[in-house]
Amino acid sequence: MKVRQGFVSNSSSSSFICDLCGRQESGWDMGLSEAELVECQNGHTICESEMLEQEDGSVADLNDDDGESRYSVEERFCPICQFMVSSKPDIHRYFAKTTTITEEEVFAEIKAANKRRKKLYDGEYVTYVYAKLNIQEADLLKELKEKFGTYSAFRESLK
Repeated sequence: MKVRQGFVSNSSSSSFICDLCGRQESGWDMGLSEAELVECQNGHTICESEMLEQEDGSVADLNDDDGESRYSVEERFCPICQFMVSSKPDIHRYFAKTTTITEEEVFAEIKAANKRRKKLYDGEYVTYVYAKLNIQEADLLKELKEKFGTYSAFRESLK
């Protein structure tokens, strides 16, 4: 299947990818509802089944008539926003801003192993920095939660 990047003016097809499990859904005039996905207020797309249930048993209400609630689920229902799982693009931006390890350094090492490579992926950069600084993802997520409190505050710091 060809994945289109950017704006496509003559197409009414949609495709979505879960930021947690990587499940892909696509179709004509498809929305998040048909794909059984939601998007949190910080832009993470996740499967309905991966949303968090609160301690009091409450879950996100996805039953509005116009389907808009699927596009702005509160961050308390999102595992990424609760610092349980990382978003590689966000962690990439965080490391680029807070460490001296450059993308060029990482890409040079990857390109040395595979001369045909043309792009550095977020996960590669993040994995390299974790190894170089000897940090575990769980420890970083705990530190970020303590430092920023909310994912919204964390994302704001990346601007």
